[in-house]
Amino acid sequence: MIDHSLYTQIHKSMPIPCGDLVSRKNGQILLIKRKQHPAKDQFWFPGGRIFRNESFEEAAIRLAKNEVGLTINNLKEIGTGNLKFSSDPFNHGCGTHAVTFVYSCTTTDTPLLDDNHQDYMWWDGTGDNYHQYLTQFAQKV
Repeated sequence: MIDHSLYTQIHKSMPIPCGDLVSRKNGQILLIKRKQHPAKDQFWFPGGRIFRNESFEEAAIRLAKNEVGLTINNLKEIGTGNLKFSSDPFNHGCGTHAVTFVYSCTTTDTPLLDDNHQDYMWWDGTGDNYHQYLTQFAQKV
């Protein structure tokens, strides 16, 4: 694990490699409501930072299990994203920049949220109230 002060410097200085999951169940996509920046209080795909020496697939499986308690199937890479937010979780004032590797998967599980999330919903992939990133990747599954 990276020391908090070192990770703050890294976060301030460069893009963070992350993995996001477009998890489907019965034709719906799982979104989770974040408690922290970036995207605080917004519904988002489950995901997070990729660790050193971890494959993208290993990260996707870990994030699904740790963030939302899901066992996933049919894992498939569907694209990459380049996200920039004005907010950041460290209050360094430089925002957040993430390069994301996006995967689709299926599950039959009911989400069990970790402490970083406050709610979840199953989304049909439509609507105007969602970030363009979400709709972009929802259309690919």
